[in-house]
Amino acid sequence: MAADAAHEWSGYAPETNTADYAPPSGHPQTTDQDYLVSWNNKQAKDYGAADGNFSFGAVHRGDLLDAPIRAALAGGGRLDRAGTARIVAEAATVDLRGRRVLPDLLRVIESAQVYSR
Repeated sequence: MAADAAHEWSGYAPETNTADYAPPSGHPQTTDQDYLVSWNNKQAKDYGAADGNFSFGAVHRGDLLDAPIRAALAGGGRLDRAGTARIVAEAATVDLRGRRVLPDLLRVIESAQVYSR
């Protein structure tokens, strides 16, 4: 995208560093959630332009955060800053395909007899 006036925020005023911002009521809303997890995931439905430049599949990096957080909080558990940082650090350094996709692929490979020619 070009960095020119045509691509500035709507109503951008450089002298005051303000713009026409969407009101809070126009942002995605959540209810009855104990926590929010996001790691460059797909935009919320009907909010903004999901322009197809990225591949949004069933597996997102957010899953690498959500599953361990959910496990830590199960049964009334709590997370402190160190526990949260540990989960985030692991999610940041784990290969998503190795963690989420490879086990399924190995199960498929191991479930069939191998034939040689």
